[in-house]
Amino acid sequence: MSAAPNGKPVGPTLAELQKTLSSVINGSASSRENALAESWIDLAGQTISAKDRLDVYVDAWFMRLEESLAEDFPKVRARFKSGEWEALLRDYFAQSPSQSFTLARAGDAFPAFLSEKLQVPKWLADIALFEKALYKALSARDVDVWNVAELQTFDEEKLEALSFDLQPSVTLIESKWNVFDPDVEFGSNPDLIDSFVVVYRDGFTPTSRSVAADEFEFLRQIANKATLGELAQEFQETNWLVWLSEAASEGLIHPRLK
Repeated sequence: MSAAPNGKPVGPTLAELQKTLSSVINGSASSRENALAESWIDLAGQTISAKDRLDVYVDAWFMRLEESLAEDFPKVRARFKSGEWEALLRDYFAQSPSQSFTLARAGDAFPAFLSEKLQVPKWLADIALFEKALYKALSARDVDVWNVAELQTFDEEKLEALSFDLQPSVTLIESKWNVFDPDVEFGSNPDLIDSFVVVYRDGFTPTSRSVAADEFEFLRQIANKATLGELAQEFQETNWLVWLSEAASEGLIHPRLK
């Protein structure tokens, strides 16, 4: 609260108002900030308290975030009863208040949060990573699909040194459990099976496909900027050229052209 030259208090600046009310609404406010926000409420002619009026916005904020995360993480949501889910999210937002202007980022820290919760099955965090990758793919920027036939135009030295980038929509995820099969229902713990999946966008549709361990390692080496020469050497006894062609045609990779 600032003061006028005559010493009398005046209203908050817009920055003060935004910062304090944001803290109150997202649940991260101190007792001083809560009291300050309540002092700004004009109660003339009102029958409810300043706190109750602020709680209307607090509840609406949480309801919208809860709805958004339920849409982004449907399989995770299905594991909890309503009261358990709401308690989990209140804990999550108290630990990781939403800082983004868009609801599309509200769940970014949710998989990591779940992985640290002792009462939550460890495999559930892997499902959350998978569902996060799907909504990330949906909002990723568009890219041109690379034609692997262009390799024929490269001289040998340039070809050996060529490396690649994963396209913005792509996420590689591995799990110790069978959690990536869309037909699997999780009434109990999933089977303990090493699983690998690549998430990407096909046109405008987020999608995924399971891959074998060796193809997953090939894609991971690409993500780590291995050169084509290094890939050919390490995976010479596999179908690496087929994997490369599929990754290009599906829009998973693009060459780093200097």
